Amino acid sequence: METTFVKISIFTVIVFFVLAACAKSDDKDIKISTHPKLIFHSGFEPNTSVVVSNVEDFDFVGEDLSVSMPNSWNSIKLESGRYISASINCGPQNVSNTSRGAEIVADPLNPSNNVLRFWGKYPNEGDGLKFRMQADMYSDQAGFDTLFYKVRMYLPHDFNTLKKLASTFTWFTIMEFWNHSTPKEEMFRMTVDLKKINKGLDSLRFGLRTEKYNMAKSAFDGITNHTSNDFVVPIGKWITIEINIVDGDKSTGKFYMAVTPQGKEKNVIFDYTLLTHHPEIVPTGIKYFSPFKFYTYGYLVDTLRNAGKTGQIYWDDFEIWSDSIAYAIIK
Repeated sequence: METTFVKISIFTVIVFFVLAACAKSDDKDIKISTHPKLIFHSGFEPNTSVVVSNVEDFDFVGEDLSVSMPNSWNSIKLESGRYISASINCGPQNVSNTSRGAEIVADPLNPSNNVLRFWGKYPNEGDGLKFRMQADMYSDQAGFDTLFYKVRMYLPHDFNTLKKLASTFTWFTIMEFWNHSTPKEEMFRMTVDLKKINKGLDSLRFGLRTEKYNMAKSAFDGITNHTSNDFVVPIGKWITIEINIVDGDKSTGKFYMAVTPQGKEKNVIFDYTLLTHHPEIVPTGIKYFSPFKFYTYGYLVDTLRNAGKTGQIYWDDFEIWSDSIAYAIIK
């Protein structure tokens, strides 16, 4: 499904976050929040729109009047006059609006509902080796000690084509979180991927990996790697994803991810105590993250196009909360 009224590339949003203070010297210090605060939410409904910023970026603007405040993509203010900024990166190549885009469209299962669609027919980065479409939120000030957000995701039936590949793949990023994206010697990231772990016909699963950059090798070194072996990623069904990260070392850092398929019970996918910042620098919280993302091998996008399908992911009902660590591990 494609729309004709929205130009291609991606959005710049100003989104509000609050640092949640909590002692993290022991698992028992992680308490359920009693003062959660909604910072921002949007369902991509009328009065919000995607507009062109430049050939590599879109802006997302407007106020979602279907929900209560805070609901403005234009400028959400942090306390003390500070802001958190964000943009969506759509890759530097294949900028034609017939090759990739980000746009507000009708929900594929409910035409009365609006959703955000990331789509691509051709690789758009690395001379055909990669496809990128991602929302990037960042701060040049203090990072986030605690991050909690929710978003709905829909993978259309086109993804069944990837389940039939003879090969495996483990890199198909849908979310990513950094303490620092620069300089290189300080880079540390946590990534949520879609994975196909067996050759031939196989279901998709979620993966979580944490990595730090190795200057000597000019590559990332893996620290941890997890797979949702017991949970199959639903195709053709909306799911709600909840992410909760608490900044900390290998004893106090927390990463929680839960998935609730529409009409079904919640499934805890990842619930780990692990290092969530670079082990060799003073922690400053999460300074940069992609709350929803479509970043993978170019050949996977080519595979879908050659099968008469489209690489596309739908997103809806994005919420960010402060002081919300109710989902962190409590032992």
